[in-house]
Amino acid sequence: MSDKELLELPMSQGKFEQIWGDLGFGELIKELPRTNSDAWLTAALPDGRFTDGFDLDLPENSAAHDVASAVDSLPPPATVVPSTTDYPGEYNFQLHFNQSSTTKSTTSTYSQLLNKLYCQLAKTCPVDVLVGREPPKGAMLRATAIYKKSEHVSEVVIRCPHHQNIAENNEGVSHRSHLIRVEGSQRVQYHEDPNTKRHSVTMLYESPQLGSVVTTVLLNFMCNSSCMGGMNRRPIFTILTLETFES
Repeated sequence: MSDKELLELPMSQGKFEQIWGDLGFGELIKELPRTNSDAWLTAALPDGRFTDGFDLDLPENSAAHDVASAVDSLPPPATVVPSTTDYPGEYNFQLHFNQSSTTKSTTSTYSQLLNKLYCQLAKTCPVDVLVGREPPKGAMLRATAIYKKSEHVSEVVIRCPHHQNIAENNEGVSHRSHLIRVEGSQRVQYHEDPNTKRHSVTMLYESPQLGSVVTTVLLNFMCNSSCMGGMNRRPIFTILTLETFES
């Protein structure tokens, strides 16, 4: 764009709609639905349904978490924004979820269409890990939570002060602020990156039991998505990585 063209742009502090209208994009703006309307959902789901039999009527304060998977080498680089792109890697690392339940008593359910895991506070959420070939001895699984939206992604996901205080007498002080917990696994360790301050939890990768092809990981999310001072209704990604000491 030339200097002349730059000078001809309207220098206004008004609404973007007015500026775009002056530039000849008015008809396009009129066709777009408002962000606070249901038109976006209608456009994304023209049939008006998520999936046949899928029910979002979970108990109150259930949290929804987007799920991503990746493979990396241990230790992971201290990046400001971890990758959320699915990457099976050389071990064909995949995540599978139990059949979604539509009952109100369920503790967690997964929407394949939305790629979201809905779960209750501090309730067991099973995740099945599948690999194409056996990783080397000492391989670890790591779970990390990050905020989904770009304006929040640099912030560290932690538990709200209220649930931290409740847990003070019942849990280890070193990880009571961690959102994600792991149960039923050996050598579980809770980490805080010295550079980014992000929280993660690692566990030893265990081969599937005889007669099974998957390894089941049991995750707990220790806050509601609505907790003030914590997630505060901000959606998150849960990143699961398979990490080895090999280069």
